[in-house]
Amino acid sequence: MTSNNILPATFVQLMVNMHGAVGQAWCDNLPQHLISLSTLWQVDIGEAFPLSYNYVCRATRRHDGLPVVIKTCPKSNEFPSELQMLRHYAGRGAVPLLAADESRYAMLLAYVAPGTTLHAGIHDDDTATIIAAQLMRQSITPAPVVHTMPHSNDWAKGFTKLQTLLGPDCGPFMSADVTWAQQIFYELGNGATPYALHGDLHHDNIIQHGNDWVIIDPHGVVCGDKAFECGAFLRNPHDLLHNHHDIVGFTQRRIALMSEILVVPASHIALWNFAQMVLSAWWCYEDSGAVDADAMALIAPFRAVAQTYG
Repeated sequence: MTSNNILPATFVQLMVNMHGAVGQAWCDNLPQHLISLSTLWQVDIGEAFPLSYNYVCRATRRHDGLPVVIKTCPKSNEFPSELQMLRHYAGRGAVPLLAADESRYAMLLAYVAPGTTLHAGIHDDDTATIIAAQLMRQSITPAPVVHTMPHSNDWAKGFTKLQTLLGPDCGPFMSADVTWAQQIFYELGNGATPYALHGDLHHDNIIQHGNDWVIIDPHGVVCGDKAFECGAFLRNPHDLLHNHHDIVGFTQRRIALMSEILVVPASHIALWNFAQMVLSAWWCYEDSGAVDADAMALIAPFRAVAQTYG
């Protein structure tokens, strides 16, 4: 790391919270880790971007001065799926992957400029929805025959865990919501053609590259229904949804746009949106042990949207 790349204490604490002593050791070794990557890929390390769950920094390729990005993390179950998904995209609507070292949980990515997020760059929601749906149409293809990415059925195991830990009444969740959401996952997710999907394609994972927009930070998940990809976008941005006077009508308009562009049933989009919202609220509860009021508040209007499609 450069002298200006001292790790923020909040990032170190997050790594410790997530990975324990391994996270602390990884942070302590990060300067040497970056030196080894700079040697491997013949790049000069630059400044870090704002950090969350990964260390991401600028770099410059030595032989031609090309700006690039290094992304790395402690050993994680998510890294292999992200890497497989980026390889599957092969730059099709997504940031190009230039190189990777799987043993060191590191990847070298193309630098995207200006890098403005869809959230920050586009304030008209119809326009943002159309951009996202067009990227989905461009990027969604059948999953590779050989892969280790999780299936949407694996995500659905979260409902079983919810029921086990919270009991049959599922409080603070409604048991009927949990049952219906679980049913949606298993009934819609097992289509004949498994598709490789981003899994978290919301406004902050779509960024501007010149005059175009590209996808970043895929989770990597497989599902037998393309409509699964729409859920993360529909429950974002949080501030826009929670301040809206008509979440139901607003969401129905978004669904209509996405359905037309993706050529998938609007009912499927609405059902996945509701089911994923319940799962997302559970994940928030599981992570913190407390109710996320904002997440829980979206379940009812998204249920109402799903019910309008029968």
